[in-house]
Amino acid sequence: MMKTGRIVPTFRGRLQNSPASPHQKKTLIFIHIPRTAGTTLNYILNRHYKPTEIYSIYTSRTLDGMDTYRKLPAVCKRGFKLVRGHFYFGLHASVGGPTSYLTLLRDPVDRIISDYMFTKRDKHNPLSNVLTSKNLTLKDYVESGVSLWTDNVQTRLLAGELGMDRVTPFGRCSEELLEVAKENLDRYFGAVGISERFDEFLLVGRRTYGWSNCFYVKKNTIRNRLPKTGLSEDTLKTIQQFNRFDTALYEYCKKRSDEIVRDLGPSFQRQLRFFQLLNHLAGPTSMYAYGAERRLNALLGRPVHRAH
Repeated sequence: MMKTGRIVPTFRGRLQNSPASPHQKKTLIFIHIPRTAGTTLNYILNRHYKPTEIYSIYTSRTLDGMDTYRKLPAVCKRGFKLVRGHFYFGLHASVGGPTSYLTLLRDPVDRIISDYMFTKRDKHNPLSNVLTSKNLTLKDYVESGVSLWTDNVQTRLLAGELGMDRVTPFGRCSEELLEVAKENLDRYFGAVGISERFDEFLLVGRRTYGWSNCFYVKKNTIRNRLPKTGLSEDTLKTIQQFNRFDTALYEYCKKRSDEIVRDLGPSFQRQLRFFQLLNHLAGPTSMYAYGAERRLNALLGRPVHRAH
C-alpha cells in the first residue's frame, strides 16, 4: 500500500484524555466484531444514549445494511449519536460530521471456537442448519468457506472495503489488508479494547467518552464452551492458518493497550481494582453499584464521570 506521509498512532494519546475529551461530542461508530463481548458493551452503551439516538446495523446482509444507512437523509443521520453493528470500517464518510470509532478484539482462536458453538446452537441462523445437516466439525467450519467470518474477520472488518469478499475472497487475505487495518485503528479510533481485558477497556472508554455507569453482567455467553486446550493439533493449526492476520492485529492492539495502561500509571490500577470489586459485588444490580460508586467517590473527593 502506498503511503503519502507519516501515520501518527493517535488512539494511544486520545485514550488518556479526561472526561472532557472531544470524543464525547462526536458520533460514536461501534464496529461490533462478532463474539468479542460486543453484546455486553451494547447493554452499557444503551444507558448512555436514548433509543432515538442509536442506529443499529445487525443483518445477515451487511453491505445492504450499510447502504441503507448511507441513503438516509442528512437530517436523520444528525440525530444519531451512536451507530453500531456488524459492519465494515468506512461509515464515517457518510455521517456528515465528526466521528470516533470504537471496537473490541479477541484472541482469534477463542473467537472462532465461540463463533462455531454459537452459530451451531442458534436455530435462527441459516448457517446452523448447514453445520448440523453436513455435520461440520470445527475444522471443517473454518476451512470450508461457508462463513467469511472464519477468515481473519477482525482484520477484514477493520480494513473496510478492502476486506469485503468481493475484493478479497475467502482465503486471500494479505499483509496489505493487515496494514490497512492497523492504519485505520491508529487514525480513526478513539478506543480499541481487548475482550479478555474488558474492565480495563471500560475504564479507558469512560475517560474517552465520559461513560458514567459501566457496571455489567456478561451477556450472550456460551455455556460449556470447548476450551482451546481441548482442540486437536490439526484443528488448532487450521484456525491459526486462516486467522494469522487476526493474530497479528490482536497482538498489535494488545501491545497498544499495555502502553496506554502503563502511561496512565498506578492510579489507574487502583481504579480498576475498585471497579472490579464493586462490579463483582453488584452482580445484576449494576445501578446500585453505580450509586455506591458515586457516593464513595464524593466522600473521597474523586471526580464523578457523567453521561453525555
